Amino acid sequence: MCYLFCGIAGYAPARSANAAVQSDIRRPNIRHFDTSVLDEYRSNKDFQYGDQKLNVSPSVWSRFWTWFWGLFGDAFENAASGGALKYIFILLGCAAIIFAVVKFAGMDTSLLFTGRSQAIEVPYSEILENIHEISFDAAIEEAVNRNDFRLAVRFLYLRSLKRLNDSGRISWKPDKTNSEYIKELKNPRQQSVFRSLTRQFEHVWYGSFQVNRNAFDKINTSFNDFNRGRF
Repeated sequence: MCYLFCGIAGYAPARSANAAVQSDIRRPNIRHFDTSVLDEYRSNKDFQYGDQKLNVSPSVWSRFWTWFWGLFGDAFENAASGGALKYIFILLGCAAIIFAVVKFAGMDTSLLFTGRSQAIEVPYSEILENIHEISFDAAIEEAVNRNDFRLAVRFLYLRSLKRLNDSGRISWKPDKTNSEYIKELKNPRQQSVFRSLTRQFEHVWYGSFQVNRNAFDKINTSFNDFNRGRF
């Protein structure tokens, strides 16, 4: 009796599993696109995503590289097999660009190769100069006549220091720094203008910037206005 019951119990799930398998004989409901609606979307410009090229003129940077690659195009084609010559030209081109940017900015190009600024040749008499012993008008005129505008700017600055010292606004000493003279000025407006003049002088003298006649005339006017109290 037990065997009969176990046999029936083990067989019943198999029958129920087989009974759950049914074939889907329903016919599929095939749907079609509405051609009129598709034509309507095709005629709508908002849904036309073709390859439309924007009429944008190339930038100056893009035109430069187009010119650069065209300049060395033949060399690149000849070196296409190895590629070594191509990269040499790329490195030379990048170096030329960096050099041009540095030169245009007025920086010292010797920094690119030696890591040190170009030494400024300063005569011994100028290092030990005493503002009370210099005839500034004659010194400035002589420097301008020699087209040594850097030295002329230096004399302009030293003359301003002498006049500030003579008027009691600063106390000049050979070992003082320009920043100390600026801090001694009590008038805020005068201090601001003299700080700007000091910056111009330091850029010209210590920065080894080249100064032409036009640039010197503007600097000279600024110093003269300061010395006359126009600030």
